[in-house]
Amino acid sequence: MYAYPSTYYNFYFKRLRRILPLALLIVLLCAIAISVLQTGYEFTNGIKSAVYSMFFMKNYQPHPSLEEDYFQALEKGNDLFTHFWSLCVEIQFYLLAPFLLHLFKPNTENALTNFTYLTVISAASFAYSLLSNQQDAFDDTPARLWQFLAGAMAFHADLEITLRFYTTFLSSLVLVFRSKSVLLCHGSLQIIGDASYSLYLLHWPIMCALDILDIDEWQAKVLAMLAAVALSILCHLGFEKRYLTLTAKSTLILVLGLYVATFCVIGATSHLQQEAMEQESNATPSPLKVLQLTELKQAEIDKQNAKLSKTNSLRYSGCKIKYGGNPIGFCDLKNGNGTLSFLIMGNSYAANLGGLIQKHFKSHYGKLQARAIAQCEPLVNTAKDRYCPNYKPAHKKFDADIERERPDILFLVARYIEPNVPIKKPIETDDHYKFMENRLKFFEERVNKKEAVEADAKPMKERVRKLAEKCSKCVIFDIEPVFLNEAGNFTVLNSQKLRYFDNPRHLNSLGRQLVEPVFERLAKNFERLLDSKYPENIFV
Repeated sequence: MYAYPSTYYNFYFKRLRRILPLALLIVLLCAIAISVLQTGYEFTNGIKSAVYSMFFMKNYQPHPSLEEDYFQALEKGNDLFTHFWSLCVEIQFYLLAPFLLHLFKPNTENALTNFTYLTVISAASFAYSLLSNQQDAFDDTPARLWQFLAGAMAFHADLEITLRFYTTFLSSLVLVFRSKSVLLCHGSLQIIGDASYSLYLLHWPIMCALDILDIDEWQAKVLAMLAAVALSILCHLGFEKRYLTLTAKSTLILVLGLYVATFCVIGATSHLQQEAMEQESNATPSPLKVLQLTELKQAEIDKQNAKLSKTNSLRYSGCKIKYGGNPIGFCDLKNGNGTLSFLIMGNSYAANLGGLIQKHFKSHYGKLQARAIAQCEPLVNTAKDRYCPNYKPAHKKFDADIERERPDILFLVARYIEPNVPIKKPIETDDHYKFMENRLKFFEERVNKKEAVEADAKPMKERVRKLAEKCSKCVIFDIEPVFLNEAGNFTVLNSQKLRYFDNPRHLNSLGRQLVEPVFERLAKNFERLLDSKYPENIFV
């Protein structure tokens, strides 16, 4: 058995001193940026990402959606730590390396034996990556071991003469070109190379900031990339280059200080966000002052729309998280003054509108719970939809909630992501309709009194209304009419050109004000709706 205590110490000290201080500084700065730029669900998810990243477990952080992967996260551009996955895999490999390369390795100097040992481990890792689903194969460190071990295999391979020749030949070419090429010798390339770690850590948060601020001009993106390079160089010269000369004790103090500072920022901002959410939830909504104006200048319109986009669009008041998070997960909410048990269920739109149900039905419910799964709808087969193609795990969670809770009232709230799928005639032969009918039957058997189902847009509206004929416990409500203009067309802007929706198509505070009367009327007519039959169970 090999034992290299001094080698281990030197290796880990050098690697951790190289990686930790700058990575933790970026986490701290990003946590501050999240507290300024993001609210509600985006803030919660951003802070979670910060915690996973500061402990180098980002590659194992569950994605907000069951089917969201790394590349979809890149496309969304709202997680400042998406790129940390590769750094986390590297750190995790360093933790495994002593076991794989020393402690478990055969106690022999025979190159063939060592090469065979590493080949077996690499083959197992490669097989695991092939047998795993795409996301695990991408994120999971064991699925990446074969890539890391390639260097160790080359070290033990009996290819010394060949390797010497090609290494010497290629090195000589580099030296020749370096001596002749002004480009390769240029100081600007050398400083960019020295600052590459800083650039790796900084470039993605800077690009994310553009998406969060809704800046899409190519000129801004070019400037952002140039700014990333400039900031990386400054960060390298002003911070990274300095801490690389620190002693072990000084490095430890610096790292602990950065951890403490980050925890303080996360704790303070989380507390302030929670207080703001509570105040916003308990406050009586009042129309924005700009609605009183007859005409707004474009600059004022842009300013107000930017303000609306920052309002917390996904929120529950007093959520005690049972599974997942708030609001994407399962919440036990504050008890109301009534006697019935309510369960709100749907995709993120359920969290978007759930606060209005929580507010206006307080006199009717005693127990209130909510389940939201991003992009996945309780009633619909989304196998052909790119957002939730593997819908079955989501449906299992919805079904388990219904089976366990057996609520008196079930609210099914969802913005159907595939609203424009044509209906096959007659509607009874339509695949979506048949699937939804079977889902509703399952729910109907487990709901004690009523299911309130959102109709949404055509042609889903037609399917849902048809279902109301056969579903004795269903009440259909529809918020779409409040968005129709005088010509009967759906509009996302009011007369002042202010948006009702934020970027992910959730209702912002102005949009929720617009639809709030629908829920007020539902609550006011609640007793009548409990006894309603078709067609009185269609409530508009």
